[in-house]
Amino acid sequence: MLSGNDGKLVRALDGRALRLIVVASDWCNFRCTYCYEDFHPRNLTPETVAGIKNLVSARKDSLDSLQVSWFGGEPLIASESMIEVSEHCSRVAAGRFAYTGSVTTNASLLTLPLATRLIRSGVKNFHITFDGDSDAHNLVRKDYHGRGSFDTVWTNVSSLRTLDDLFAVILRLHLSPSNTESMKRFCARIETAFMGDPRFFAYAKGLKHLGGKNDDRMAVLTDEEERDAIEAIHARLLKSDLLFDAYAAEDGLCYAGMANSFVVRWNGDLQKCTVALDSDFNTVGRLREDGRMEIDQAKAQAWLGWLQQPEEAECPLAGVRKREASKHKAIAIVLAEP
Repeated sequence: MLSGNDGKLVRALDGRALRLIVVASDWCNFRCTYCYEDFHPRNLTPETVAGIKNLVSARKDSLDSLQVSWFGGEPLIASESMIEVSEHCSRVAAGRFAYTGSVTTNASLLTLPLATRLIRSGVKNFHITFDGDSDAHNLVRKDYHGRGSFDTVWTNVSSLRTLDDLFAVILRLHLSPSNTESMKRFCARIETAFMGDPRFFAYAKGLKHLGGKNDDRMAVLTDEEERDAIEAIHARLLKSDLLFDAYAAEDGLCYAGMANSFVVRWNGDLQKCTVALDSDFNTVGRLREDGRMEIDQAKAQAWLGWLQQPEEAECPLAGVRKREASKHKAIAIVLAEP
């Protein structure tokens, strides 16, 4: 059992902190070759938007911090709902608790006018992925029509430098066996564009098999290759003062393993993980229009298995899947008995 003084335990069980990862849209205008998601043309319903706003209002006197992270699909497809919710969170939080808004986006829709509205509503952190310079990026991050996306994304991201607002752009650099040289060129590009601007950061991460339909066709680095590649890129980013330490930011604890963190789907379903979106064991409750959160405690507590098995902290999903498989195997054995 973890010590009560352990930082992970304190963060995971802090009742005065709330983290909502809101899947603003289940649709995406990209078709990245390695994506694990299935897309559906549906956005947050008005009832779910109202539910989030009412939840925040109801919790206004019992919170020290609120994080709202927007996810998809491509969340900017539902940018008006994002802005409506974020403006509400900013108003309610004023003088009461700390509010942080962020979005994980492909940045194809992140024009300067929209970026300005998002920032001023409270969405001030942008997480954007690149797969190398234009040659490598365009091979894997294609739009809905199969066209490369680099020029559009780079134009939108680099134009953010012209804004006077305070915000943070975190570039996630996806590493694969085929983009090593291209990523070196891209690092030179971002050094030229962003070095000296404290609002821009980057970090490297190897592509992973996450259970998507393209896993069999996707080559990934070995653990040793990934470690060496990340070390080389991070050394370069550190030298140019652009490095974002993603691991330190999360302290080795996945959001899914936090009792105070929930994924909000378009229809108000509450989940724990943004990878196992279509798995029943991932749906642990429901957000009602009036702001009430109805939680299935048994299903929610399954995601806290790392309290007994600390090695699951970084990815609680692995432990939950293992226990689900064991449970189904046990049921199958019982049913097979004469």
